[in-house]
Amino acid sequence: MTRPQGAPHHVSLAMLVAEMPAIREKLPFYGVRTREVDDAAQEILIAAWRAVREGRFYVEPGIGLAAAVRRWMYGIAWRQASHFRGSAHQRREIPSGLALEFVADDGRDVDSQLEAREALRAVLDLPPVPREVMLLTGAGMTREETAAAMGSPQGTVASHLRQTRARLAKKLKLGERAR
Repeated sequence: MTRPQGAPHHVSLAMLVAEMPAIREKLPFYGVRTREVDDAAQEILIAAWRAVREGRFYVEPGIGLAAAVRRWMYGIAWRQASHFRGSAHQRREIPSGLALEFVADDGRDVDSQLEAREALRAVLDLPPVPREVMLLTGAGMTREETAAAMGSPQGTVASHLRQTRARLAKKLKLGERAR
């Protein structure tokens, strides 16, 4: 299949994250259970960012970049929601007559999941540029690659990374003290 003709554009992670509130509202209409919206939204964001990094995003002629990103994200959400609904962990049901000791433990610690979501929310609360630096390096890019991708000097990227790590460490430690 050939790639449709369209203008190549740089889509930042911040642009994708900006679309997530609307995507999260739409997921229940796509059949995702309310309690699973956070997990599905995370999978959508990861899928979208991978597609951007692989060069699979393009803008059709006559459509603005913001509108193209929005349409594209809705398409990804729709496809990911259908995969999410059909996945094994969504189809598994526990018969109501079974005692809890007969139900297999799937190995997921609820406290760990809550801590991970708290950390993810802390990352999403960061300003756009530091958040993008943090997520790019967290995705495995070196500082040099991150600087090239963002069009910033390496020193600026290193500074953002150092400050953002300190900010997150402080924020997450404050959350531990509240417990």
